[in-house]
Amino acid sequence: MAFTGTLTECRITSFEQIVDDRDKTKVTHFAIIQEKWGDAKWIKLLDPNQRELFPVMHEGTATFELAFVRQNVITERDGRDKAKSEVNPKILALLDFKPAK
Repeated sequence: MAFTGTLTECRITSFEQIVDDRDKTKVTHFAIIQEKWGDAKWIKLLDPNQRELFPVMHEGTATFELAFVRQNVITERDGRDKAKSEVNPKILALLDFKPAK
């Protein structure tokens, strides 16, 4: 089940694309989103036309589609590895970007 989340004080620094090595017609489009004082992350675009709608290098608020994903994590205690399963949110796609006024 998917849900939405927002990130304020961020910007789109650029748009990138990755072409599938096997099927050259399959292209995945991304927006590079950077937190105001933090790291940048590649976020998938649902529609490549979003590149024309969203401004680059303008601070604003991004809305994302997220989902919970299960991930196995190995932890070490007293020299022994122990596996546990965690459920964490994962960003699936950029839904919207609103520049600040």
